[in-house]
Amino acid sequence: MHFYTRTESGLPTAAAGALVSRFASAKLDQELLQAIIERHLVPKCAMKVKRTPEMGPLSAYSTESACGCFLDKVANGATSCKTCGGPGDFPASAPACNYGYCESL
Repeated sequence: MHFYTRTESGLPTAAAGALVSRFASAKLDQELLQAIIERHLVPKCAMKVKRTPEMGPLSAYSTESACGCFLDKVANGATSCKTCGGPGDFPASAPACNYGYCESL
C-alpha cells in the first residue's frame, strides 16, 4: 500500500504519522491484519517472494513475523497450519507462534 499525505516541514502531520506507523510496524495488530486480508489485500508478512526492479525476477523473501497461516484462515476459512498458544508450542519445522499459528518465522 502507498500512503500520501500533506507534510509540515517535510514530515507527515501527527495524525498521518500515527496512521502510517500502524502499517509500518514489524508485527501488525491482529485486527488491522484481518481488516487488510478481508479487503483482499496480501499483507507484507504473508509474502514469500519479491522483485527488486519492477517486473524483475522473483527472489525469496521473508519477514520477522510471518502471517501466511493467518492469511489462509481469514481468506479461505481454513488452514493446514497447526495452532499454537505461545512459545515452545510448535514443531521444529515451524518455530514461531504468529497470530495463533505455527510459522517458519
